[in-house]
Amino acid sequence: MDKTIDVGNDFSRIPSGRTREDGPNSGEKFREDFLIPTMKDGNVDRIIIDFSNLYQSIGSSFLDEAFGYLIRKKIISYDDFKKKFLFIGDNKSILLDRLKNIIEDSNNILQGKNNG
Repeated sequence: MDKTIDVGNDFSRIPSGRTREDGPNSGEKFREDFLIPTMKDGNVDRIIIDFSNLYQSIGSSFLDEAFGYLIRKKIISYDDFKKKFLFIGDNKSILLDRLKNIIEDSNNILQGKNNG
């Protein structure tokens, strides 16, 4: 079964910050309260993350903490991440490109590759 998480409607229209100390709409909160519980649901084969309903683009710190963390901390492998998650968004190509780079960088860090 597919499960869609509409970031703007289900979480916040203005997600920002890395940790909970950064504010109530942080990447850490999104990861812990939305992503991980959904990943643990045995009925969910694929998680669709919808970025369509946001007031603004999401910063790298939020994306890195919410998604890159999952790979760096080995909560999910890079290959399984690519199978499990689908990212969609209305005219959010810059955001999706940024997220792709964060995921690639997280995998490179895990593999001991220096990307910079």
